Amino acid sequence: MKPEYKNLRSLAAAFLLLVLFAGVVHIAAGHLDLQTDDGSFGPWYSADKDLSYNGITDNLGENTVLLLGSSEFKYGRTTRYHPVNLFADEDFDFMEVGGPLNQSLFHAVVAGAVAPKLKSGKVILFLSPTWFNKKGVSSGDYALRFSETQYIHFLENPDVSAEGREYVISRTNDLLENKKKWHGKVSLINRALADENAGPLTRFLFQIERILAEDRDRMSTSLLLRIANKDKFDPLLPQTGQYDVQDLIKMEKEAVEESEPISTNPFLMKDSTWERDYIKKYKGLKGEHTGSIRKKSPEMDDLRAFLEVCRSTGLKTKVIILPVNGRWFDYVGCDKSRRDAMADRVIKMSEEYGVEAVNLMEYAYVPYLTNDSSHPWHVGWLKVDKEVLEFCEKE
Repeated sequence: MKPEYKNLRSLAAAFLLLVLFAGVVHIAAGHLDLQTDDGSFGPWYSADKDLSYNGITDNLGENTVLLLGSSEFKYGRTTRYHPVNLFADEDFDFMEVGGPLNQSLFHAVVAGAVAPKLKSGKVILFLSPTWFNKKGVSSGDYALRFSETQYIHFLENPDVSAEGREYVISRTNDLLENKKKWHGKVSLINRALADENAGPLTRFLFQIERILAEDRDRMSTSLLLRIANKDKFDPLLPQTGQYDVQDLIKMEKEAVEESEPISTNPFLMKDSTWERDYIKKYKGLKGEHTGSIRKKSPEMDDLRAFLEVCRSTGLKTKVIILPVNGRWFDYVGCDKSRRDAMADRVIKMSEEYGVEAVNLMEYAYVPYLTNDSSHPWHVGWLKVDKEVLEFCEKE
């Protein structure tokens, strides 16, 4: 046999083995159950879990509320004031999605992707004022939090409006254009799902990529569930009973008493945080961040896209503008008028979409509100909890 024929046979054999292996993986992935029997997946704080479309949708219950946010979720998780602990015994539960670097654009994709599977139809966005900076979400941050499976299901959701869909596609293209890991895949997905003139080859290649993405999602999430330390994602405190809004108001007195001995610094943050992150450098930061929160930020357009996606998919939505430490923000130069201008624009925009928005920055000077400059502490979480409870109990 000629050498060139031997090479062809070797290539053909290798290709068949690859197809066989991929087929076995696909069958195995399809039989993986990602649902946690104890309901621990929803409150699990994990960047990897947040990227799994299949993990999230497999763990949505009848009364699950989609809770979207960013790094605030990791603060106060060992206290009863954190919503995943305080409301652990309520009739509703949370699918918490968010960590550092997450902002409105990412959450627009998540909301549009999971909307058909979210039986409660309820979404709460914890909106951090610090998202509204000069540049908005960065390309690198968006790439780190980009989920291929969620993006595919977002584009496949026929209820997402053309306006929301086109904005997310355009923004995603711009942010991932120079990211080698994602640029080619996103380009293929967009051509297959958003270009009416996509040819059969494009659609065929997309179907292969789609299968591979779904299999990676299910396999990696299954592995993550097996190797993860259960203590990291089980509810951190025992169930504490059911509450009404008046209960939460009364608890604020207890929160103040608990916080007062461990918050003796000039900005009424948690002392351990102050001593670790601020005491050595705070004098040099006075007036250094005059433009840190803006009403004119790319984040405003990303938020509008999020609101449009929620409106078009029929999701009942609430936006909670998280509190910040007013003493600190005044000190670094981002005064109250600037913060209020941002909040006023967010509230007005939300109203345009029929979405309730509340501004918890109005409590910016209340003691023991934040752990640091912008993440909720005991009193801050109770202010948030009140808004969460009112929304979750609404019919």
